[in-house]
Amino acid sequence: MNKIKVLIADDIEIVRRGYEIIFSRSGDISICGEAADGAGVLAQYAALRPDVVLLDIMMPPSNGLRICKEILELDEHAKILLNTALVKEEILSKILASGARGLILKDADYAELAGAIIQIHQGGEYYSKSVLDLLVRRLLRSNSDSFREYWSNQFSEREISIIQLTSEGLTSAEIGYRLNLSKRTIEVNRGIIIKKMGAKNIVDMIIRSYQIGMLDLNKS
Repeated sequence: MNKIKVLIADDIEIVRRGYEIIFSRSGDISICGEAADGAGVLAQYAALRPDVVLLDIMMPPSNGLRICKEILELDEHAKILLNTALVKEEILSKILASGARGLILKDADYAELAGAIIQIHQGGEYYSKSVLDLLVRRLLRSNSDSFREYWSNQFSEREISIIQLTSEGLTSAEIGYRLNLSKRTIEVNRGIIIKKMGAKNIVDMIIRSYQIGMLDLNKS
């Protein structure tokens, strides 16, 4: 199997060298290029067409969210994983609207980072649990749960289990193992759940599940 080609975009050289070291031992991922500023990211993307871009939110001269938009203007199918040391609540809406496939914190270990890249390469999304928690807490402050009773009758026990396990950060394969179902069955069922909720994606599904009372924020 061909390795997943990743373009590293970070203005701090020691960070880029760190990624170079950890991925040099990976059997699934290889770094095909790197960039230290926005212009470099765009040039490298155009030249290399990587499978996934690991993009620092604080990339100069503007910011990673702007660069993310410019990459997607170049290639609407680009798969971008945003990366940051600290996520601020005031930019959460911009992150979700950026077109990126996910956000991971820089303190993530290799297993989490590699898993996120693989998941995004396969067409999925990935958000660090702390990011999901922050998103949920923010939205719960401004939204009511008036539809709780209605929604509680819209999902089967299997669907509720899939929602719960997805919110805990398990992959489709891991959920399938827990529920004795195939990975494909989990993905099909999750697609049905997303459609039922009218959600945009997996993150939106989790947020809506908290809003309507299907998930308990205190159980994490």
